[in-house]
Amino acid sequence: AALTQQLVSQGLPDAGETRAFAADLMAKMPRASKGGGSTYKREEREATKVAERNRSYAMLEDDDEESDRAEDAKVPKAKKASKEERKEEKRREKHLRKGKGA
Repeated sequence: AALTQQLVSQGLPDAGETRAFAADLMAKMPRASKGGGSTYKREEREATKVAERNRSYAMLEDDDEESDRAEDAKVPKAKKASKEERKEEKRREKHLRKGKGA
């Protein structure tokens, strides 16, 4: 109704076509949701909450760096596969792929 009055005040005829045009135009306009405002505002609030939460975090200091290094040295590292083992694995994969294609 308000759009129709605005259009009539701008010189359009006060007829059914003008009212139909205004109603059609208003039906196509997106409506803001009643649940807390626009998506942009909701995302902005969420970003603010995340930023506040992140500011509350701090780096932890490690008092026992020496003992951690000693423990790491005691843990045996996994043995790397030998060149022969890698070649054999590639042959098996190639054979399996060949068998699936047949």
